[in-house]
Amino acid sequence: MQKLVMDRPTAPPAWLVVASFAPTAILLWLIGLSIIPLEREGVRLVFQAISLAQLFIAFILQEQFPAGDDGRNDSLATGLVLAAGVLLIAELARFATAQLGWGRPNSIPALLLLLAQQVVMIALAEELWFRGLWMRAMAGRPGCAIFGGAAGFGLYHLHQGWELMLTSAALGVLFGTARWYGAPIWALALAHGLFNWINSNIIPGVAWRSDPLTARLLYVGLLLLGAWVLQAFARSRSKDRRLRAEDATLSTSSS
Repeated sequence: MQKLVMDRPTAPPAWLVVASFAPTAILLWLIGLSIIPLEREGVRLVFQAISLAQLFIAFILQEQFPAGDDGRNDSLATGLVLAAGVLLIAELARFATAQLGWGRPNSIPALLLLLAQQVVMIALAEELWFRGLWMRAMAGRPGCAIFGGAAGFGLYHLHQGWELMLTSAALGVLFGTARWYGAPIWALALAHGLFNWINSNIIPGVAWRSDPLTARLLYVGLLLLGAWVLQAFARSRSKDRRLRAEDATLSTSSS
């Protein structure tokens, strides 16, 4: 008798993603807002422990809900261009709205260690949750996937003030758009880590180019415009591939 094998679900339910992530996010808020007081060195160590816990839990959920490449674009080249475009757009928007300065000099090994820390400890964990598990849970619902993930990404930075919460949400729309149209998680994690690393160690912001509110709103607007550009680019590439495939099919049929 043939044994029936049930396929394992490939997308976690949204409630499970939220419930699994919420405890570490709430702990981060409590510490970041000094509701749980810690010394400066203690805060750094606890934040690193939170990032490791988030990575561990994300990998467990990935194992429980395995899936292949769930991006909407089947071209790796296009996905990598989208990830690179995220970094370029974010940096251009930053340059347009903020005055930049040079960071404190560090040795090359120290800079590379900081980069690895940003990519693995921070960026990869955040990408796995907000552009990975959440977007898989919202499969078929692009609005909830992109804007819901962006809202969560913004709220995750609540402890750093409403200004960073707003700009983080806009960055979430940019990253989420790239992911929806096929940018791989690992490429987005690299772009995310490079963005953090450049802004904190290489050319940190010195001051806004205009009054802070106007500059922040302009920055958010440029990020949203960039997300629209990435969407238009991805759709154009997808349409071109579809037309080429149809031409190839017609040529084969006629021959």
